[in-house]
Formats: sequence, C-alpha cells, structure tokens
Amino acid sequence: MKRKNSIFIVVIIFFSLILISCGGSVKGKWSQSDKEKVYKTMEGVKELSNFGANKTKWIDCYFSKCEANYSSFENANTDVNGVTKIGFECAEELK
Repeated sequence: MKRKNSIFIVVIIFFSLILISCGGSVKGKWSQSDKEKVYKTMEGVKELSNFGANKTKWIDCYFSKCEANYSSFENANTDVNGVTKIGFECAEELK
C-alpha cells in the first residue's frame, strides 16, 4: 500500500508541475485544449502502467473529477491535497 501511495504522490506532483491552464475552462467544462493536455500528460506517466488495462479508466475518472471540482488546471494545480484525494478515489473505484 505504501508503494501505491508513493506512486500517486509522484503522479499528482507531476500533474501539478507540468500542466498549465490555457484559459477558456470553467468548472464542469474545461476547454478541449486543457482536456488534451491532461490526457497527453497522463499517458506519459510511467507509474500509471500499474493500473494495466484500467489506466485509461483511471485517467478518465481523474479528469472527470478534476473538471467537476475545479474551474481550470491552474486551480487544480494549486490544490495538491485535493487532487491527491481525487487520485485515490479513482483508484478505489477501479477495484
């Protein structure tokens, strides 16, 4: 379990450091550009391969929850605890 926690922390930190808001996003409806950045970035995170066939499902869940809770990448990026919680929620949903 400790390894999973470490993986999620790495993913969330990576997400927070890499993604930058492009504007045009609002809570519940991020811009296509922002959505593409999430998927492109997350597809490159090696640690997510631990989800195997569920990797895309995890990314979909993570994006949906971030989009529903934050008005933009920028807002999500400033809430490391919040996006970490989202990551764990999505992992639990895939069990």
